[in-house]
Amino acid sequence: MIKDMLTYFKDTFDPEISATVPLGQLEPSEDKKVDVLIALMNTSKFNILSWSERAYKASTWSVGIILAIVGYFFLYGNNMPYKGRIILTLGTILFGLLTQLYLSAAKRAHFGNGYVLVKCESALRLCEKGTYFKDTEFFGYSGQYLPSKSLKVLRIFHASVLAFSVFILLVIDPIVKQ
Repeated sequence: MIKDMLTYFKDTFDPEISATVPLGQLEPSEDKKVDVLIALMNTSKFNILSWSERAYKASTWSVGIILAIVGYFFLYGNNMPYKGRIILTLGTILFGLLTQLYLSAAKRAHFGNGYVLVKCESALRLCEKGTYFKDTEFFGYSGQYLPSKSLKVLRIFHASVLAFSVFILLVIDPIVKQ
């Protein structure tokens, strides 16, 4: 079946005909433009929510794993040679930096999708006075998208847990069992 579909597409697709459609004649109606902008706003809002949710999950798991490594070191690290301690510390730093990179990407995605929302609101004139309601805006904010403060606080919290854990792994001696 898939082979038949690929054969059909190969037989019916003509790139010369597709390239000759003038772009000026493809003018969608105003209703279609509004529908596209609203769909884009919904997609951007969903992206913001999903990136934020995944960032919280990733940082929670990362903090848990880092604290589990520190706990393991405290309980069973008395027989660990100094090279093993350094390798454990470098692995923890690498894992923490990968999580920080992910949180940075989530912050950029949050701001980028928010910027798309602002552009759509501007195109729909939702932040201008008198557009939809008399002498007031449809949305009561300035039309500028602010970066996520919660993701910034999350990054700072994760970095502080990582720094504290590295300090513990390098400086503090584990519990000696008797």
